[in-house]
Amino acid sequence: MKRQIHKRLPKDFVEDVLRTFSEEKISREQASEFLGLSRSELYWWREKYLASAKKKKDFKLYNREAKPTRFFPKEVQDFLHEELYYITRCEGRFKNKFNFSFLAEQAEKKFD
Repeated sequence: MKRQIHKRLPKDFVEDVLRTFSEEKISREQASEFLGLSRSELYWWREKYLASAKKKKDFKLYNREAKPTRFFPKEVQDFLHEELYYITRCEGRFKNKFNFSFLAEQAEKKFD
């Protein structure tokens, strides 16, 4: 299985190839070879590139969500930060020996 395009190629290179392909300066075969994509993948990426150009948005190879999918309330975050700080810096015998299941149990007892 080949790696994802954003891990294989720089964004500027992909954008240049898609632009020149859309302007019909290079053939479909050349663009597919440059990007290592099948015909259907190439046309999918071309459509995505043209849509971003039409909306005058920045072309992205990888869409990371703007907000994280997991969220902890502020008091839980503070508790976890305190505990991890203590484990990593203060307590000598537990230093860098994480027991996340125990920490999860303690957080559940405290906040449920």
